[in-house]
Amino acid sequence: MKRILAVLVLVVLPAQVLAAGSDVYVGTITATTTKNNANTTTPFTMPKYGAVQCDVATYLCMGSSSSATCTAAAGELLDANSIFDIDATPTYRYLAILPVTGTANCKVFERKTK
Repeated sequence: MKRILAVLVLVVLPAQVLAAGSDVYVGTITATTTKNNANTTTPFTMPKYGAVQCDVATYLCMGSSSSATCTAAAGELLDANSIFDIDATPTYRYLAILPVTGTANCKVFERKTK
């Protein structure tokens, strides 16, 4: 019995560890002015649990419609190349971005675990 339990732990545990760190690329929001996941070049649906990483400093806002926008006053400032976790609710399913300067490319990933 001890041998079977040891084998199960060795087989099951690595799969859980790998699943905990697996993020899946969903799409990119590219903007020079405010854009969101619905009106970017290739629209995509926001995952319930996600993460965003932008290549330049960018303001992030969650919105309730496909016309969601972002302003510096309302947004959360994300430093360049840092990762920001997002928990999208059924009401707020749109991520709008506003680059501080230049063009922002914000990659969105689905997190398989919270």
